[in-house]
Amino acid sequence: MMKFYKFTLLVALALLIPLLMPPSNIPGVEIPGLDKVVHCGMFGFLTLVLYIEHYIYYKNLMTSYKYVAMLIGYAVCTEILQYMSGYRSFDIFDICADVVGIILAVIVANILYKKKFPPQ
Repeated sequence: MMKFYKFTLLVALALLIPLLMPPSNIPGVEIPGLDKVVHCGMFGFLTLVLYIEHYIYYKNLMTSYKYVAMLIGYAVCTEILQYMSGYRSFDIFDICADVVGIILAVIVANILYKKKFPPQ
C-alpha cells in the first residue's frame, strides 16, 4: 500500500513560495552563483525529506527512482511556472542545480542508510 507523503508534499509546496515570489528590489551583496547553491540546497532538502519519510513508512531504503524522476519533473515545472509568472525567468541552469541537489541527497541518503544498516 502506497503511503501519502504528507511532509514531502508540504515541503514541496513551501518551496513554491521562494521559487515563485517576485525578485526582491532590496540592494544587497551579489554573490555569483549563490542562487544555484540555494536551488541545489532546496531540492536536496526536499529529496532528503522524501527519503526520510519513505524510511519511516516502509523501514527500508527507497530503491525506486520513479520518485527521483518525479522530483526532477517538479524542478522543471517550477521553472516553467517561473517563466509563466511574468516576473521570473526560465533558467536551465537552475534545473541543473536542482538535479545536482537531488543526486547529492540520494547519495547522502544511501551512505547514511548503509552506515546504519551495513550489509551482513
